[in-house]
Amino acid sequence: MQVVYLGKAPREFLADDWTVPPEPLYDQPMFAVDILFVFAGQQLEAGDRARYELVETSGRPIVRVGAVLLPVNQERQPGNLLLVANYSQGEATIYEQWATERPRSNYVSVDCGFYDLIEKVAVSNKEVQLTMRRANGVPMTTHSGIKSTKTHRKEEYVQLTDECWIRMDRILSIDGTPAPGPGSAD
Repeated sequence: MQVVYLGKAPREFLADDWTVPPEPLYDQPMFAVDILFVFAGQQLEAGDRARYELVETSGRPIVRVGAVLLPVNQERQPGNLLLVANYSQGEATIYEQWATERPRSNYVSVDCGFYDLIEKVAVSNKEVQLTMRRANGVPMTTHSGIKSTKTHRKEEYVQLTDECWIRMDRILSIDGTPAPGPGSAD
């Protein structure tokens, strides 16, 4: 289980008996994140707030320790948010167990025809216009090629030519061809 965190993690947290040592949340792809801890004590910068939103909208379990200055949004991940006053050493297995009992994702499979289009773009090595939904729900359009596709724990991803991984259910359209269905994890 990969544990990531935002904020200043206490020694007790970092030194605990985790299955895999926790690491700060930077720009890991979402398939590499199983649970997020957010620690109080400092205002999160814009980049960290965006990372938090991405983890939240991807449906990953989140543990907020102390008075974290972020809004609680239960609509996005009901039951996957745990608020605790502090962290004590020896609790790693408790939190890992809690996370394994929660849904890890809110992924919605893409239509087979749209998946075929994604693979066609990947094989062609050509740049296309991609419209996708950001973590905050706002659509954005970019021009990129699709370098690769990946399935990890029932979630499907595309890797853009800039090495960025995007969950397939966030893609709204490719070259104007809309994704059937909601096209969003939200």
